[in-house]
Amino acid sequence: MNFNYHISEIQIKCPYCDKNCADDDHIVNGESPTEFECEHCGKKFWASMHYSYDTKSDCELNGQDHVWRAQPPHPRVHYCDNCAQVFVA
Repeated sequence: MNFNYHISEIQIKCPYCDKNCADDDHIVNGESPTEFECEHCGKKFWASMHYSYDTKSDCELNGQDHVWRAQPPHPRVHYCDNCAQVFVA
């Protein structure tokens, strides 16, 4: 997999005054919380960063047809056997 992308200017909002007060240049994913001091209200707070990726398969995205199957006991709900997409008839 290739995860070449750039996230630019992620701003950290102060939990007290809700203003952007810092960037994430010195927070590393999964590390312990980092202490910040808001440049607007002067209060200190902790911030940590966690990346999360949600993926989902899709037959049509790959040029294939869905293989729909009704799911008892709900005959109107169909699931694709190949990619687990849901269709409600």
